[in-house]
Amino acid sequence: MSRRRQQDRGAEKARPCPVCGGCNRPGGDSCSDCQWDEWYESMDSPDEAIMPNYVSLDEARFIFREFGVEQLNKCNCGGIEAKCLREQYRAIMKERDANNA
Repeated sequence: MSRRRQQDRGAEKARPCPVCGGCNRPGGDSCSDCQWDEWYESMDSPDEAIMPNYVSLDEARFIFREFGVEQLNKCNCGGIEAKCLREQYRAIMKERDANNA
């Protein structure tokens, strides 16, 4: 079996996407709403970008919440837009950490 999430692999019911809350296709794979590709590793290390996703799970949640699904889809294809939004995310997280210290 592949490295994809295995616990629900055999189930035919959809489950919520960890990014947008929409429904994933039965058995895993990409979210039909935001195209997030769910992998074990992205759930275990939400602050790391793990291929085939170009942004981390935490970054994807932030981009979806702040900018919407269209920007998330553009970012998850890589390129300059992904870099720009990732930098915004990191600046905001750095500011939050400084405020919480």
